Formats: sequence, C-alpha cells, structure tokens
Amino acid sequence: DETPGKTDPSKCVVPFESYPMALNPTGRIVVTANNDIGDITHDNSLTNDEWYVGGPWMYGFRAQRIADLLGDKAKAGATLADMSEIQGDVKSPLGALHTAWLVKQLEAAADLAATDGLKSDEEERVVGLYAQLTATDVDDVIKRLKGWEKAGFVASSGVETFYTKPTDQTRANAVATTIFNAWFARFRSLVLDDEPMPGAYRFSNGSTRAVNYFVAGIGADNPLKQASFYKPTGQSIFFDRVGTAEVETARECALQAMIDAVAYLSSEVKDEGTGGFGSADHAKWLWGLRHQVKFESTIADFFSAAEGLT
Repeated sequence: DETPGKTDPSKCVVPFESYPMALNPTGRIVVTANNDIGDITHDNSLTNDEWYVGGPWMYGFRAQRIADLLGDKAKAGATLADMSEIQGDVKSPLGALHTAWLVKQLEAAADLAATDGLKSDEEERVVGLYAQLTATDVDDVIKRLKGWEKAGFVASSGVETFYTKPTDQTRANAVATTIFNAWFARFRSLVLDDEPMPGAYRFSNGSTRAVNYFVAGIGADNPLKQASFYKPTGQSIFFDRVGTAEVETARECALQAMIDAVAYLSSEVKDEGTGGFGSADHAKWLWGLRHQVKFESTIADFFSAAEGLT
C-alpha cells in the first residue's frame, strides 16, 4: 500500500475522516479563530490522541469570546448586524484574566512600603522596586485598571477617526489598555526570556499560555501540581531570574515589569506610531496611537504616479 502515512508514519498524513469537523452541531454554531478546534490540547496532553492535528493555535480567547457572544444569538437566529457587532468586539480576555491580580500586587507593595519591620529579604526587594515608581504613577495605574475592570475590559482605541468619536470613557479604556499590554509583554519576558530554552516559545500564544499557567498555579499547596513548583516561594521557579543570587517571586516580576512599562511609555516617540509617547502624562497613552495595522496595496507598484495613482 503506497498511501502516504501507511508505509511511512513519519509523514504524519492525517486521514480526512480524522480531521475535526461538525455536522449540524447541537449548539448550532461552529467557531474558528486560530484556536484548537479538535480538543487536541484542552486536556494538557499532546500524546493521548489518535492523530496530532498540528498548531500552533492561539490561546483560545478570541474563539471563546465569539462563542459566548454568538451563543444566545444563534438560538434566535443571528442577523448580519449581530455578526458585524461580534466582529467589532474589542474586549480583552487577557486583561480580564490578569488585571485583578496585577492590582493586588501593586496594592500589596504599597502596603509593604508603609509597614515597619519587614519580615523577609523578598519583602525588602519588593519595597525597593516599589520605590522606583512614583506614588502618583501607582495610584493612577491602580485607579485606571480598576476603572477598566468596571468598564468590562474594553480595549478602546481612544482616537478620533472618520467613523468614531472618543468619549471620556473610551479614552480611559484606551489608556488602561495601553498600560496593561505594555506591562504584560514585559512581565511575560521577565518570566520566560532568561530561561535557556531557545525556540520553546517561538509564538506569543505559547508563552502567554505558560505565563497564565504559572500565575494560576501560585499557592503554597501547588494547586495545579506544576512540575516547576518551588516550595520555598509557593510558586513556579520560572519567576526566579536566572543569573541572580536571589530567588525572585511573581510579584517582583510584576513590579519590575510595571517599572519598565512606565519608563517605556514615558519615553520619546521613535517614529510615527512607534516608541513611547514622549510624556509621563498617562492620559496621553492612547491604545489607538500604538495598536495599529497598515495595509499596503498589492497592486500600487504596477501603476505609476503619471497614471494618477500613488
């Protein structure tokens, strides 16, 4: 039998009938958004399925959000307007997952800074990191993140365009979105980039998933039974910074990431749409001024300016 995969399993040819598919699904919807649609990874194992239908997949936030929004509408029959609204949805599931925890770390650091008689070297280091942020920065960031949570973690652009005019609320959402994303990118880097595992997290979804797992597994009893759990700190050893004498913790990484985020956002603009905002005024840190996409024409090069097109 010369069928690919029959004589050479290393070719990994998945039979058509084994591909994930749905016919008249009971939920009346099928959702795909670069997510794992075959439940290959949902049990945290890549080795217990008949076939590996390869990724990489996104974390699943977008697909889950679509499913949540579409679920009730599907029962009544989704309209074109419903689908347009879902396509334009900008809630941040990642923000919803980590914002409360981040606020807790900032508030705990502020409390330690006001406490006499710190109990450990780790608390001393936390206070030292906290001192690198101004009280105004911390208070305003906490206020903005809490406001963002109340608003439903809407990642508004905050920028006026021909199709939308920002409000005070959408501007506030935009600033909080910028702060959170600048923080998370640096937090993720601090947790993972010092580990000697080149290529292990080539895709941002894989590294994000790992960091989410590490944060969720914080607790003295190792609630998620993590192999990387370090009992003295009650959390994954990945939070430790390789190359330092100390064993750092998650809240140290969280504070350092916020220090770096604030410094970056306050730094000078590099080019249009890149770099910092050239100001320490948080109100100027609008998400829509940095979270952009530019579409280049695929046919412009075939025309010359003399023909009236540039």
